[in-house]
Amino acid sequence: FELFGLHPGDWVMRFSSQEFDGSIQLPCVVDIPFVVPDLGAACGSLTGRAFVDANENCTQNSGDPNLPQTVVVAQPGDHYALTNAAGQYSMNLPYGSYTVTTSSAVYQEHCGVSTTPFDLSIAVPNVVRNLADTSLVGLDVMVSAAHGAARPGFPLTMGVTLRNLTGVVAGNGTVTLTYDPVLTYVSATGSPTVNGNIVTWSSPNLGALQQRTFSVSFEVPADVGLIGTVLSSAVTASVSNPEANLTNNSYTYQRTVTGSFDPNDKTALTSSRESSEIYNINTDEWIDYTIRFQNTGTDTAFFVVITDTLPSTLDPATFLPMAASHTHSVSLSGQGTLRWNFPAILLPDSNVNEPLSHGFVSFRIRPKQPVLPGTVIENVANIYFDYNEPVITEPSVLVAESSTGVDRSSTGSGRQLTLLPNPVSDELRFSANNSIGWLRVIAADGREVLVRSVSATNASIAVDKLQAGTYLLIATFTDGTEARERFIKH
Repeated sequence: FELFGLHPGDWVMRFSSQEFDGSIQLPCVVDIPFVVPDLGAACGSLTGRAFVDANENCTQNSGDPNLPQTVVVAQPGDHYALTNAAGQYSMNLPYGSYTVTTSSAVYQEHCGVSTTPFDLSIAVPNVVRNLADTSLVGLDVMVSAAHGAARPGFPLTMGVTLRNLTGVVAGNGTVTLTYDPVLTYVSATGSPTVNGNIVTWSSPNLGALQQRTFSVSFEVPADVGLIGTVLSSAVTASVSNPEANLTNNSYTYQRTVTGSFDPNDKTALTSSRESSEIYNINTDEWIDYTIRFQNTGTDTAFFVVITDTLPSTLDPATFLPMAASHTHSVSLSGQGTLRWNFPAILLPDSNVNEPLSHGFVSFRIRPKQPVLPGTVIENVANIYFDYNEPVITEPSVLVAESSTGVDRSSTGSGRQLTLLPNPVSDELRFSANNSIGWLRVIAADGREVLVRSVSATNASIAVDKLQAGTYLLIATFTDGTEARERFIKH
C-alpha cells in the first residue's frame, strides 16, 4: 500500500501480528522508519488517479476500474510515477508549467487532460489531475515467468504470472508451463494438473485488470556436470474470450545452471532470447530483467527493499512489472528510480531454511530510441535487508549491435578469450585460442576508448589511464569472427 499527504519529517510504519508459541500468544511487531523530505518552497505536488473510462464521459463511474501499475509521465523534464493498485499516482515537481499523461501501449487518455497544461506555484502548490483512459486494443492478456538461481542439488522456485492488461473481462483461462526436463517437479500452488513435464492451471473468471500468480517448486539434480547447461522453460496462456493481441500469450524463460555464485544479482535477457550480453538492434525490442536476492545473514530479514536507478539508455515510460517471488509493492519516481518494497517478507536466513531464503522480481523495459551500434546498456540494483547496508549487484551489461547475418559471438565461432586480472588496475593480459587481429575497448556509454592491432594469441594492454568502471573488450580474430569479454577497471 501507499500513504499520501504526510507532512515532512521522520515517520515510523508499524506492522503487528500475533504468533502462537504453544498456548502463549506472542506479539510480532516490525517498525520501519522512513523520512518524508522537506522539498522547500520551490516544489509542489501532483496527484491523481488513472482509470478506464468505459463510457467515455470523462468521469469515473462505479463500473470504471482503476488502472494499476501504469506509468504516468509529466513533461517537460521526464518525471515519472507508477500508479498503485487503486490507480493513484503522486509526484513532486519544481514550480512550473507541465502536462501529464499515462504512458501505455494499451491505454490512452482521451479527455484532453494530457494536452492541457497546468501550473505549480507558491499560490497553487498542489494540483490534482485524474486521467480518464480508453483502450487502444480489445482484450489483451499476458503471461510471464521467472525463477532464482539454478544450482546442482538445490531447490528452485519459479513464479508464473497471468495478467489481464485491459479493462475487459477475460473469462476462464488456462496457463500451461512446460518446464525443462532436467528439473524434477516437487509441488505447486493453485492445484494444477501435472502430466510429464507439463503443469497446467485453470484460472476461472479473470476479470478486468486482474492478475493471478502461481508458484512451482523444483529440484535441480545433484550433478555437477550440469553446470553450464541452459535450462529453458516455456509458459503459455489462453482465455475464453477473444483477444486482440496474442503475441504476449507465451513466454520463454532461460537460465544457466551455475555452481558457486553471488546469490544477489541482476540478469538481462533480450526479447529475441538470443543473448544476455548483446542487444540485437535488428531483432530485439525489449529487455527482461530479473533481480534475485537471498538472505545469507544470521537472522530473519523482516523487510527487503530493492532499488534500481535506470540508466539513460533505458526508457522508464515503457516499464512493465512481471513475475515475482513474494507479495510486494513497486513504484517509479523521479526520472527513472524503481523501488520494490517487501514490508513484512520475513525471509529466513539460509542457515535456517535455504530454499525459502531466496526471492526475485522481474520486469520488462525498452531501450531509449534510437539505439545505435556500440551503445552499452549497463544497470545495477541495490538490495536492502532490514537496516543493513545495501548489497549492490554486479552490473548487467548489454551491448547493442546490428546483425550481419554471420555468427560473430564467441560461443557460435568456438573462439575463446580469457582476461586476467579481472578486475584490473594497470595492465590487462589476454589470451585466445586463435590469432587476434584487432582489439577494441568499449566504455559503458558506448564510446570506443581503445583500438589496437595485435596479430597474436597472447598480449597485454595498458588500462591505467581508463576511468574506473565496466568495459567491454571485443577481439576480432584473423578469420573475421569475434569474441567479447567484460572487465572492470578499478
